[in-house]
Amino acid sequence: MPRLCPYCNHELPEIRMGVRLPKLKARIFDIVQRGGDYGIQGEDIRAIVWPDEQMSRNTLKAHVHQINELIEDEGYRIVGNGVGVFRLVNQRKQLR
Repeated sequence: MPRLCPYCNHELPEIRMGVRLPKLKARIFDIVQRGGDYGIQGEDIRAIVWPDEQMSRNTLKAHVHQINELIEDEGYRIVGNGVGVFRLVNQRKQLR
């Protein structure tokens, strides 16, 4: 259910890492973030986000790439490990 402004009843924007994300990308971001240090399988993300449809791996990768472009200035990135597991990493911590 979308969050609504209590004054004007308009839908509130989805803000993650200080960046406005479209609803779908915010949902993907939240799922990956909840995966913690171990991450979450891409298959599981797709099953949660698109339960009634068969979405390709490339569709998920495209959304992740677009999310990364939006949050890159905040120092975070969603990374895949090459076998389908995605996790959110703080790139500033990795540089130390």
